[in-house]
Amino acid sequence: MCSVRTLRRISCGFVTVILGCTALAANYEQTPVSPEEVRRQSTQDELADRRQAEQLDLVRQTTQFLYMRALTTKEMFTKLKQQTESFFSRMETLLQSDEGKRLGLDPIGARFYQGLKDYPTVTMVEIEERAQAVSALVNRLESFQSGPAIALPPSQETQDQVNEQYFWVRSRLNEIQEDIGKLNDTVRQATSDFDPAKAKTLQVLLEELDAQFDRTLIDYRMLGEKKATKEVKQIVIDAAYLRRVERANAEEQIRRRQMEAELAHKKAEVETAVSNQLIAAQQRQFEAEKKYTDALAEIERLRKQAEVDRQVADIDADLQRDAKLTDAEKKQKIALAQSSEVAELLAPFLTPGYWQVGAPSASYEKQPLSFSQIVAKGALNQTSEGLQALLTIGINRNDKIRPRWGFRHRLKDLSEPEHEQLHKAQEYLINLGPTMVELGLLAK
Repeated sequence: MCSVRTLRRISCGFVTVILGCTALAANYEQTPVSPEEVRRQSTQDELADRRQAEQLDLVRQTTQFLYMRALTTKEMFTKLKQQTESFFSRMETLLQSDEGKRLGLDPIGARFYQGLKDYPTVTMVEIEERAQAVSALVNRLESFQSGPAIALPPSQETQDQVNEQYFWVRSRLNEIQEDIGKLNDTVRQATSDFDPAKAKTLQVLLEELDAQFDRTLIDYRMLGEKKATKEVKQIVIDAAYLRRVERANAEEQIRRRQMEAELAHKKAEVETAVSNQLIAAQQRQFEAEKKYTDALAEIERLRKQAEVDRQVADIDADLQRDAKLTDAEKKQKIALAQSSEVAELLAPFLTPGYWQVGAPSASYEKQPLSFSQIVAKGALNQTSEGLQALLTIGINRNDKIRPRWGFRHRLKDLSEPEHEQLHKAQEYLINLGPTMVELGLLAK
């Protein structure tokens, strides 16, 4: 900048001297150039030099910015080419791989793949052509950088070309990255519950879909040619075109809905997991409560069974002891068992009938009460509870045939004579029960 300003000042000085000499030689009467005029001219020249320097600096900055943008665009094209080649290679591999078979089992996934294949975001031809154009722009701007300084920036056409290529490659790079991500997500979400050896490849499935669609078009076209006029034929053609447009629109909608579907899927997974955990917790609680209830019931059953077994064992022991009784003792028990006093007091037990203690239904034929059931009911326990159980059997209103005791329902409400009578009945059953079973007065 300083050299240009100095040269201009020197040249202005020479021009002033030459003009002054020429004027003096041509006309001695002309007024010579004054020092003020020389200084004014010099100031104007200096302002012009400054404006030119600022213009050159602005051009340099513009060219530098454009050159750097072109270099960035070139690098982005290299990255776009690499990712697009990798994407197309992955698409080609899916046509024959087990992952592709998984994808083919999902109708939406297969259509999504077909949309990516039929309507790619970018082609390798586009990338190659545009990459070459960007390389030419880089070389052109590089020549601006290395050449002599000029006051004119790159043409508006060159600037527009650089900017257009930059925004194009940036947009396509984002789109191809989205396609790669969506394809990976779709493959990952596809079902894995299938037999790869029996499943069709994705290529076969897509060919079948295309063949089915083409057959449908042919059938409609043939039907239209047979039945319809020229207008109907045109309708079939328009329908086929509309079908392709609709398919393209549907595939585009699938792309736009991928994010929403993914969010909905994740939300459903979380809700399902929470619901499953809640159901599992409730199921575990129910099972624990059931096990606890069953355990209590089993303990109670075993306790009752042990009590019955003990009483039966006692009875067996009594039977064995009775077997050892002398004939006189046995005859004495038989006589007492067959006495009118015992028959009258134990009439609710000895009289044949259909009702039985603890039985869910009536017996097939009339018979006395079962001695073992009386024992199992605890009616022969020599306790207040045993007496209450015996009283309950003797006054039970479900027995419609046998005579009933006229006692009150609760042991504590009985009079002293009634209480003695009940106690006597229990003693008879305890002492004479096995003998009565032998005689048939009581059922076993």
